[in-house]
Amino acid sequence: MSLSSYESALISIERTAKHHLLEDEGQLALSSFVMRTTEPALGQDNLAREVAYAMDENELAFETASQSRSLVFDLRIESEPQGAKIAFKRRGDLTYEQNPDATNAIIDSLPLAIWRIKVSMAGFEESEIIHDPFRQKDHTIRVSLHRK
Repeated sequence: MSLSSYESALISIERTAKHHLLEDEGQLALSSFVMRTTEPALGQDNLAREVAYAMDENELAFETASQSRSLVFDLRIESEPQGAKIAFKRRGDLTYEQNPDATNAIIDSLPLAIWRIKVSMAGFEESEIIHDPFRQKDHTIRVSLHRK
């Protein structure tokens, strides 16, 4: 029986990953995977790292949602000069959505996800910023636009 790429990656992770238990005030918590770089499974090292990365991202997303007790957040976008157009999309989306308000503005109730934000104004270079609410706890983006 042949194993799928996913099953092979899981086997590789089991062979190359260690689980660390941390004691926090008497409670045990499972930490992130720590990948070893020695003896990777043949042809599976990159795939195993991708799977481990996805697992780490999911863990971080669950932690963020649990700590904030919400699946959404408000993103404030400020620019110098003010009055710039704002467009945004999630990582993986094909097209940007235009925000109805120009800077300085707040986009309310964005789902917890990694967002790409474009800030543009006639006569200025467009600026694109990635906001990761799992790692960036300050949900304010400040952009200084530069003349073309």
